[in-house]
Amino acid sequence: MDCCSGQSGCDTSLEKYGSEFGYLFSFNTFITLFQYLMEPLDIKATNDTPRVIFDPDNDIFEISGRSLPEDVVTFYQPVIDWLDDYKSHPVKKTEFIFKYIYFNTATSKLVQDILFKLESLNEAGHEVNILWYYEQDDEDMYDIGVEFKENINLPFDIIAY
Repeated sequence: MDCCSGQSGCDTSLEKYGSEFGYLFSFNTFITLFQYLMEPLDIKATNDTPRVIFDPDNDIFEISGRSLPEDVVTFYQPVIDWLDDYKSHPVKKTEFIFKYIYFNTATSKLVQDILFKLESLNEAGHEVNILWYYEQDDEDMYDIGVEFKENINLPFDIIAY
């Protein structure tokens, strides 16, 4: 496997590196290492936008807080883009947490899009679990979780806190 395509000074002997670490480098090992090179996505919460933290190195995939952005598509585009990249090299098990306090109708559409992306990841053979948290007395967020659960084919737990 020539990863450098003839670049001068580029060592392509993967076995050499593998033997230094006590195992042979394989394509799967390369993919495993690549997925850990993926940059985490960390968007801080504001009064109108949720906290988004996707960190595959630490098995953290969470969106939490309020979602009322003025331009929901612009806010969620980095989330969608990150998930598109992640789909190529996911970790073994993705446990995705939604912990919204409130979101508007426009956000609901983007949450559905996120769930569909996670569903396609699951259909490709990768384990994906959804944890939908809602405040104990918030029937609206509970009902929304139930509706999302009915619309996708994923393990989906609805959990009061």
